Amino acid sequence: MKKKMVKENGDIRIHEACSSQKGISFRLLKMTGGSLIITDRYYTGREKDGNIYHEMCDAFDVYHEALKRWERKRKNILMCIIIFSVILPIFITCVIPARKYEVFTGMMISELGIFFNMKSIIILYIMDKLGVEEFKATRRYHAAEHAVINAYYDLHRVPTLEEIKRYSNWSNKCSSLDSFCAAIPFFIVGTSRIICIGNWFIVVATILIIIMGILIRKQKLCFLEVLVTSNPKDEEYEVAINALQFAINNLENIDYKRPVIEIIYEVIR
Repeated sequence: MKKKMVKENGDIRIHEACSSQKGISFRLLKMTGGSLIITDRYYTGREKDGNIYHEMCDAFDVYHEALKRWERKRKNILMCIIIFSVILPIFITCVIPARKYEVFTGMMISELGIFFNMKSIIILYIMDKLGVEEFKATRRYHAAEHAVINAYYDLHRVPTLEEIKRYSNWSNKCSSLDSFCAAIPFFIVGTSRIICIGNWFIVVATILIIIMGILIRKQKLCFLEVLVTSNPKDEEYEVAINALQFAINNLENIDYKRPVIEIIYEVIR
């Protein structure tokens, strides 16, 4: 059965969400009486004893803890990627000497776009496949984050464990899609340079970039999120449900008389 993906709607919006190897955080936004209300960001995770906890912290710092812990392996993987990205074009140009300049430049353009815009995604995917639990958990929590957001926008309430499983692990608003979209023009130009003869690659690349722009606008590239998500377990779903419920409760407890400028300052601080 195809799982449901729902567009953003309703009075309460998910202003910001972040997942890591430890859990999920949400920050919600609501307009009421001409005032903008934004929750504080709380991080929700599960401790070793199985209990769910909530703590106020910068979720994006928590997200990068895994990268810091595996700094040495990360550097080794990056070095392997760099070496491979240089050797592969050279090898292919030796196999296809007739158009070595076009092939080499095309592959380098593609690799530069993918490497610089998708470096973290590539590391996350590789470390997951190497069996590093922190990265495997990050992908599961990321998927559970998307599922609970889809469920909330569809049901207009926090879902149950049974309900959340009917919703997609992909999201129309995933920030990872920005990295994919930034890498696509490089990949298209590089591939067109390899395939096309002469300056025709400019025409072909322009047409393909326009087509991809339309697909991006119509949100047809969400399937690329398979690189940053994986099937959650019940414990990841439970953390996502509790995190969103806690954020909603936090939103309801905010003093609505606080000046908008004060709330905006807290967001950008």
